[in-house]
Amino acid sequence: MSSSRFCQHCNIQLPEESLEGKCTSCGSAYSFVNDLKTPQATETRRTGEDDFVVGSDLDVTGEHVPSTIRDDRTAVVLKSQFPNILSHTDFEFVGRGGMGTVYRAIQRPTDRIVAVKVVSHFAAGSRMRDRFMNEVRAHAKINHPGIVPIYEVGECSHGPYFTMEYHPNGTLSDRLKKRVIDDHEAAQIVVEAADAVHAAHLQGIIHRDIKPSNILFSAEGRVKVTDFGLAKHATSEDITQTGFVIGTLTYMSPEQACGDASKVTKSSDVYCLGSTLFQLVTRETVRRKASIQDSIPRIVNDPTPSPMKFRPDLCPVLDAIILKSTAHRPEDRYVTAEALANDLRKWEAGEPTEAKPLTRSQKIRRRLHRNRVALAVLIMLPFLIAAATVVKRESEPKRQIERALARGEKVTLVGETGLPKWHVWDMGNAELSTTISGDDAASHQTQVVSLLRLLDDPMTDSYRVSFDIRHCSKWDNSGSYVGIYFGYTNGVTAGKVPFSHFIAINFSDVWENAELLKPDVAANHGVKIKDYVIYQENENYSSKVCHVSYSEPNALFFTPRNNVNIGNCWRTIVLDVTPNGVLVSWIPDKNAPIQTAYVTKTHLDEFVYVSRFARTTNAGEKMIPEYWSPRRPIGIYSVSAAVAYRNVVIESLKND
Repeated sequence: MSSSRFCQHCNIQLPEESLEGKCTSCGSAYSFVNDLKTPQATETRRTGEDDFVVGSDLDVTGEHVPSTIRDDRTAVVLKSQFPNILSHTDFEFVGRGGMGTVYRAIQRPTDRIVAVKVVSHFAAGSRMRDRFMNEVRAHAKINHPGIVPIYEVGECSHGPYFTMEYHPNGTLSDRLKKRVIDDHEAAQIVVEAADAVHAAHLQGIIHRDIKPSNILFSAEGRVKVTDFGLAKHATSEDITQTGFVIGTLTYMSPEQACGDASKVTKSSDVYCLGSTLFQLVTRETVRRKASIQDSIPRIVNDPTPSPMKFRPDLCPVLDAIILKSTAHRPEDRYVTAEALANDLRKWEAGEPTEAKPLTRSQKIRRRLHRNRVALAVLIMLPFLIAAATVVKRESEPKRQIERALARGEKVTLVGETGLPKWHVWDMGNAELSTTISGDDAASHQTQVVSLLRLLDDPMTDSYRVSFDIRHCSKWDNSGSYVGIYFGYTNGVTAGKVPFSHFIAINFSDVWENAELLKPDVAANHGVKIKDYVIYQENENYSSKVCHVSYSEPNALFFTPRNNVNIGNCWRTIVLDVTPNGVLVSWIPDKNAPIQTAYVTKTHLDEFVYVSRFARTTNAGEKMIPEYWSPRRPIGIYSVSAAVAYRNVVIESLKND
């Protein structure tokens, strides 16, 4: 397995023989120490195709942001890597989130302990800067004891930063993991959070991401609402692009899940507060964790289940308060966050509340709505039979491909022009097109890691598949990569955490001219063969990535194009697949010699049976993928990119 290491600031490959030193590209200090086990030391930041996050910290933001990943490289945060901020000393690493890194520091000469948040991977004009300024403006507008105050804003050697009140007692999410929270404590927490959110609403600010991990506790135990990075301001332009879902799936309202920012109002924050209270009293989320594709339709269409379904002993009035605050229609919820807080106060005092327990007829209507699919099946059975015929007709291309492969025929999965004969999305989702590349080739554009499956089963264990791929453009200032993937499987840990495993061969052809002038970039630019495990845990999508060893470590290098001169730059990748391994052939252009790299079955399986390569979730659960098999799905890989593909052809090697 390759021991390549990368600078956590500029992503340039570092000398393999050096454990400590300074990056020759950006000058940042680095240190790599094997087998260091502390959580703080084992976190390392990489940008680009290796990592992605869907969510502010958890689910969906509609933007590509770096995430914290772990693999066989172990990075130590050196003192020289702490930000250099005037009048601040004694920095200690606290953690990393979707937008930046948080440190504990002492402000001099006041000796006040503060939290310092520094934006990671800052790029001028990027949406990351917009989120940073959005959070600063939101905090500055609100003066309320339930909102974490900001003390200072500026820029340092690491990028923009701000300092804020430091709270060592952790988040509501931390407390929920440690112990059971009784109903009255839960109500009091949400009352204080709702008061703070109401203060924000009075200033024209909608939080849009209220959840347990964004609720802190002061030293005195007072609730503090934080993280306004996704907030919507009534008096300024919204940072959200039209059509993008922003927030956290397990807490967001139906109108927020639709992706129309104009429909998101203070009522959406009331819903998030109700979702949080739901979790506190039931220890379950309103929506069960699922993929983005499955979750969004459920949020948009399904009403909130009664908390009493999970807690039959729950007070019916508290059940009614939660159902009113998470009502499907905004007009059925509390008018303000203050009204929710007042109703909870009345419940605690034993006074009549605005929310009333459901009547028998209301409960029947809710059950009918939840089971509307079954009712519709009975009513629409004749039409469903007709629809089944259509579905059978639509699945015919897949069966035709598999029958032809079983007969040993060469099969074209994607032609010179036009869309694939058959496809499904293993990860991500996008609209297929023939207009992006300008030559009628199949193409799509994605913002996060996306896997477009072109073939389910090669129907033989020895075959050759070839791809013409073009990297058309990148989405934003994040790392942008395209390529192919194979060997795709799904698994689940002992604790029921789902994960996906695959091998990706990817490259980047879209680089700024200034980057290409750097010797380190030109010297190390090439095709990467990597083993990926991507999993969802506690609403987080995370990736664990390792470089795959192969017999020619210097092969598959090429000179990238740039944003101006990319032209009609098609690259060719050919896989010769057998039970013993995969021969990768790389043809940068029609006049270039063929480069090859052979990945053996031993290398492909080492992530399963070699203990030092074992990958675990953040909770420490082992993710053990299946052993290598040639008969696995194959498709197009992309991250934060527009990619075109043509002449995808598969043929059996047994006929050679």
